[in-house]
Amino acid sequence: MIIGNIYINDTIGSEEGQTGIELQDVVMQVEAKKHCDTLHIYITSPGGDVHKGKAIAKYVSSLPNAFTIADQLCGSIATEIHLAVPLERRKIIAGTDY
Repeated sequence: MIIGNIYINDTIGSEEGQTGIELQDVVMQVEAKKHCDTLHIYITSPGGDVHKGKAIAKYVSSLPNAFTIADQLCGSIATEIHLAVPLERRKIIAGTDY
């Protein structure tokens, strides 16, 4: 089995000159891992833009082979991305601020 790692390691959305994670960033990572059987989506984010986070969560929920892993920090709208897959495909690393 081939596992592809996807990373959401920043604020969700860009604001006031600060670049964050956008939907297209996640899509590009997934497209680059199309050959993988399983996608592990690591989330380390304080949250951010609600509308952009909901769009990312909707996209992640459409991926039949996605697992989400909250790592270090998963706050605000980032939690919705983490919860976008069924319970059996979610993990929270010990010590993560959730």
